[in-house]
Amino acid sequence: MEFLTFTAEKDDANRRFDRLIACFLPQMPTAIVQKNIRTGFIRLNQKKVKPNSLIQEKDRISIARVLYQEYKNTKEILKKEKLSISIKTLFKNEHLWIVHKERGMLSQKAKKNDTSLNCILKEASQHSPSLSFVPSILHRLDRETSGLIVFSQSLKALSGLVPLCRKIHWENIILE
Repeated sequence: MEFLTFTAEKDDANRRFDRLIACFLPQMPTAIVQKNIRTGFIRLNQKKVKPNSLIQEKDRISIARVLYQEYKNTKEILKKEKLSISIKTLFKNEHLWIVHKERGMLSQKAKKNDTSLNCILKEASQHSPSLSFVPSILHRLDRETSGLIVFSQSLKALSGLVPLCRKIHWENIILE
């Protein structure tokens, strides 16, 4: 049987093996993920392991080619259109990107074909590759509200700032 091999990155570390696979192949039901880990069609470092095993950076994940092709995320295949929307950046580093959201722009998609700030930032983000982490905004603002949006470019930023962002009223921050 032929296997495809992927390498776990820094943002994948300390996650359960079955949950990482569920993020990596979102079309695959959890029960199927766990069954394929137990039967050896999904392996960690060339070995059969338990579904609750923890992943470390540089671990090698092998997935049977047939299984991967059946459940891979078809959204990745679709071409993304180039958007000509200017974004005012207030702060940016390897973990965070803070931008100003204009009134009338969606923070996240409401419908499948909507253009949102989250999609634009994902497209422009230069985050490190990860099998399970997807860069995303940490909070939302209503369509008709302008204000600051915090975009997480790493798991470290996401896990540390989500509780804080829920407490801040971002629309009350005034830009000069």
